Amino acid sequence: MTEILTHLLLGERDVIFPRLQRMLLEGAPTFPSSATGRTGFAAAPALRDFGEDLGAFREVRSRTIAFLKSLGQHDWRRIGTTPTRGTLTIEDYARYLAEHDLEHLSQLEATRAVIVG
Repeated sequence: MTEILTHLLLGERDVIFPRLQRMLLEGAPTFPSSATGRTGFAAAPALRDFGEDLGAFREVRSRTIAFLKSLGQHDWRRIGTTPTRGTLTIEDYARYLAEHDLEHLSQLEATRAVIVG
């Protein structure tokens, strides 16, 4: 469960949220791959404090939601290009984030069921 939480935290804090900010401020930025090495976001899991990471995830998610709520109608169509997903709008990224959460929520529920019994 810690690995999944770490993945969600690092992905949103270090990759997705900064990309959303750049998409709003820049004209069609191009992003480097977030998985070019085995450090940071794509790293092998390390022992971390679940409670601290959960608090950090709540904080970055609140920031992401506030950012999305602040967007004007035309802002949702601003674009950025990634090496793996191609050109996406901010709206596409928001949808991806929701789908990504649901995928990992299922993993968390399955893991918890095994642990609890």
